[in-house]
Amino acid sequence: LPENITFRLGGQYPQSLLRGYADFGVRQYDANGDTIVKDANNKTKSAPYTETDHTVGYGRVVANSSVELRFPVLRDLKVLGALFWDFGALADDARNLPQGLRHGLGGSLVWLLAGQIPLRVDVAFPIGSLRCIEVGKDDKGATSCVKETWFDYNAALMFSF
Repeated sequence: LPENITFRLGGQYPQSLLRGYADFGVRQYDANGDTIVKDANNKTKSAPYTETDHTVGYGRVVANSSVELRFPVLRDLKVLGALFWDFGALADDARNLPQGLRHGLGGSLVWLLAGQIPLRVDVAFPIGSLRCIEVGKDDKGATSCVKETWFDYNAALMFSF
């Protein structure tokens, strides 16, 4: 399938919700849990990487879900809190989904403007080891894997689902 009609995963967008990761920041992973990297000819490879190598950030199959517990924080001001757990995986074949399962854990504050319109701020942390998100230049100018960050935050108008 062309890349523009495949699934993506990561970030705050409802169709790809997995908070704790950059927008569309979840990649495909091999059986060892390592990020799949391909060269300019679309062949899977390992380090050392070159500037034309890329991680696979899209897939033909996606599975993701969320569990969220909402509770009042300041009732008179219409401020809610939430604790959430997001999880999901991306692959080209459903049999490969378990090896790429990623988790995000975090919390939200939601202020209901005019009692109806939610203004939301999320802070989330990826669970598990930080993996390669893209091939790029490191601090010394060498081409290497750029790792995920240890947390991510989002601000949005409306709920994420």
